[in-house]
Amino acid sequence: MQLEVRRKDLENEVESRKEQIRKYSQQQLETKKNEEYQALGREIDHTRQAISEIEDRELELMEQQDAFKTKLADAERAAEEAKASEATTLSNLDEREKNIERGNSTNWMTGAGRLSQQSKKKTFAHYEDYSTPRRAE
Repeated sequence: MQLEVRRKDLENEVESRKEQIRKYSQQQLETKKNEEYQALGREIDHTRQAISEIEDRELELMEQQDAFKTKLADAERAAEEAKASEATTLSNLDEREKNIERGNSTNWMTGAGRLSQQSKKKTFAHYEDYSTPRRAE
């Protein structure tokens, strides 16, 4: 943005200098003295030289602006790639979390089933112990 503002300022300065040349040219037409005519001619030449230098600076600013636009586009592309990579990573992590949760619930269910089976065996073993007639001693 700052480059754009500086470039606009230079454009305005060029327009101002061109207006100055028009005034000098008008004064040249109105003057009757040769020295004044030549002095105004030198002023016009100096002003044209100044315009040329300003336009050169303006071109340099435009080149800088193009370079910054290219860098900005590259940075935006890199940011989009990073966002896409982050989204993929988050998606993968979410999927892994779901798999872990499913695995834990499956393991919990399997573990609960095993505990239930073991509990039944122990209960049945106790039942057998009490239901079996004992020998009198």
